[in-house]
Parts: sequence; C-alpha cells; structure tokens
Amino acid sequence: MACRPMEPKPRWRRLLRLRRDKKLRGAGPAVPRVSARAAMREALGPTETFEPPPLPCGHCMLSLRMSDSNDGLEELNAELRFTNGEKAANLRGMYIFREENGDFLDCCARGPERLKDLAPVLFNEFGRPKEVLKKQCGVRARTGGFLWLVSLDVSEELE
Repeated sequence: MACRPMEPKPRWRRLLRLRRDKKLRGAGPAVPRVSARAAMREALGPTETFEPPPLPCGHCMLSLRMSDSNDGLEELNAELRFTNGEKAANLRGMYIFREENGDFLDCCARGPERLKDLAPVLFNEFGRPKEVLKKQCGVRARTGGFLWLVSLDVSEELE
C-alpha cells in the first residue's frame, strides 16, 4: 500500500524558516544561524508545532504532527486510521537536524538512551554517516536530518 498525498509535498520546513527569519530580522542586527535559532525558540516558547490536515492514504487517513522542542530535537508522531476511525498504525520518532556547527552528537545525547549509545558509532559530530554506515545509505539520506524511530505500532489487520 503506497501512501501518496493528493497535492505535491509542501515545502513547509523552508517556509517556516523564512517566517522565523523574518521575525528575527525585525528584532535587531543579524546574528549567526545557531544563535538565531536559539533566540527564535526562546521568543516562540517551548514548542512550535506543524500539523497539516489528515492526508488520504489508501483506505486510511494519515495524521502527522511535528513538535519542535528546546533541546534541538523534533518529535514526530504519525497516526494511520481506518475510515471507521479505528487506529491502523502509529509511529513515534525524533527528527534531528544536521547543522553546520557540529552539535549533532550533542543533540543525540539529549535523546533516548539507545540513541546516545549508537550515534557516536554511526555518525561524526556533523551528523554525517561514518564509513560503515555510508555504504548502506544513499546521498539523500546523508543530508537534511536524521529520523530516530522510538516506536512503531501496527494493528493486526495490517501486519
């Protein structure tokens, strides 16, 4: 079963960054990206949430929710429900951005215990895969961010 949104994938991440940058530009002189992001988090409060309307996905509806937290991680929740409202599947995870300042491993250290242990083995300080993992993933998987799956629950009907 392939999940396809009805419209092209929105470029929401870029739009949110543009919106945040506009807010910060009005606040004073330009600041480096890292401190601008920290200032934005402080100004906006503990979390910022992205939650688009549910998307049709086969005979189900897919609901997504991403919440930005002050520790540099984004929590991702995805829920798949049948048309009768019963839960078909649920996914929870953490999205970690690969920034140029080299704090990827620090962000991972604020995550679950298993991520703290595995991140230094698999990634360098910029979040780029080490040789052992680099051969296992494509170019697109080496940029942007990294999604750590915390849990995946699937109903017996879909297993």
